[in-house]
Amino acid sequence: ARMMLDSYSIRINSFVCLAFNADFDRDKMNIFCTSSYPSKAHCDILLVVDKYILLPQNSMPIIYVI
Repeated sequence: ARMMLDSYSIRINSFVCLAFNADFDRDKMNIFCTSSYPSKAHCDILLVVDKYILLPQNSMPIIYVI
C-alpha cells in the first residue's frame, strides 16, 4: 500500500484486492506505522503479501491476475 500525501487515501496494487477484500466501495483499512527498527523488522516478517498467496483452508490462490 502507498499513502497519497495530498489526501486521506491509500493506493494498493490491484493484484492484492481479493486478499484485502477491497472492492473500492469506501471500506476502511488500517495502516501500520512503525516507530522503531525492531518493530519495522517485525512488520516486514508478518505483513508480507507473498506469504498470503494461498488460503490456509483449502490451498487455493487468493491473488489472481486481473
